[in-house]
Amino acid sequence: MNTAAHLFNERSRLYQAVRNFFYSKDYLEVDTPLLSPFLIPEAAIEVFKTDLIQSSRIHNPEFSMLEWYTVHADYQDSMELTEELFSFICDYMKINTLISIGGERINLKTPFPRISMNKIFNNILGITLGELDDYNHLKQSCLKHDIKVSSDDSWEQLFHKLFLSHIEPNLPKSKPLFLYDYPRRIPTLAKQKPGTAYAERWELYIAGIEIANCFTEETDPENILEFYKGEIQRKKQSIVNHDIDWGLLDFFSHFPPCSGVALGMDRLLMILYEITHIEGVIFSPLHDIVR
Repeated sequence: MNTAAHLFNERSRLYQAVRNFFYSKDYLEVDTPLLSPFLIPEAAIEVFKTDLIQSSRIHNPEFSMLEWYTVHADYQDSMELTEELFSFICDYMKINTLISIGGERINLKTPFPRISMNKIFNNILGITLGELDDYNHLKQSCLKHDIKVSSDDSWEQLFHKLFLSHIEPNLPKSKPLFLYDYPRRIPTLAKQKPGTAYAERWELYIAGIEIANCFTEETDPENILEFYKGEIQRKKQSIVNHDIDWGLLDFFSHFPPCSGVALGMDRLLMILYEITHIEGVIFSPLHDIVR
């Protein structure tokens, strides 16, 4: 029975399993600061004064994130390592690899299927990413699928509307899914896949829920500088401006090839124990803090 006491005990065991896994592979655990004078200039990262983001079934403004970075590795290597991690967690915690989420039966046994963004768009909507690269074609596709379009929507905004409304809800759910090779036009610090219009990036979905995000990290200072410039322009619409850490450019001038993964621990625990709402696995969810 998933009582609060049981789930919080399992949360502790999940953290222990993760540590044991990475220690066994000689990874170094570090504590990142909660306070910093700088932020990376990603337009999606906001600084708030008194605003609170509302919670939902899979969102809480305060959450736990595991990140790991592997030098001399790319996003394909990180897929394999992530599968190893899942197998280790299920064995350590004695998790049944056949679970049920929202009425869907899901098999957590590795390996997980992999499908490119181009193929999933073609499978679900009958359209390729090459066709959607044209703004007008993308706009017409949104209108065709009853998506509200604003005159000032950027290509990226239209793409996300189409993805979130028609692709994400229809992803295969029988097993965890690696969705890889995202359009390069979506600005991130993921390295470009040579000779293509794609970025070396994947997201892991389980039961239609995004669990993890991975890049082959961009390490070319010139490409990072161009990313900085673009994101700084986008952040001019932010609620609160903040300083940028320009020293990161110097850091990457001597950095080896690397792949990084960010995994949502709360969502993972939700899935492993078939919990329907993220507040069921967090010690102090938003509704307990703000009355």
